[in-house]
Amino acid sequence: MAGININSFSVRWTKTEVFSGGQYQFTIRADDGIRIFVDGVSVYNKWLNQKAVTKTQNISIAKGTHTVKVEYYENNGNAEAQVSWKKI
Repeated sequence: MAGININSFSVRWTKTEVFSGGQYQFTIRADDGIRIFVDGVSVYNKWLNQKAVTKTQNISIAKGTHTVKVEYYENNGNAEAQVSWKKI
């Protein structure tokens, strides 16, 4: 097996999380394309070649268990993908 290239790859992370309900701020930092879904609904989509940028996105999430999915692709240069959230 040759392994994964340092450029030209993509990845998907999925996490099931219990949310207490209310407004949440997602902080996203990515070099190249990233998109985020909560329960299959797109909440952030910057699927493009870009230098590392940090953005925030506020969304309302109902109380209960939800699935957060992050998709990321690296084209060239640095590979960086970070996603976090907090209740606001």
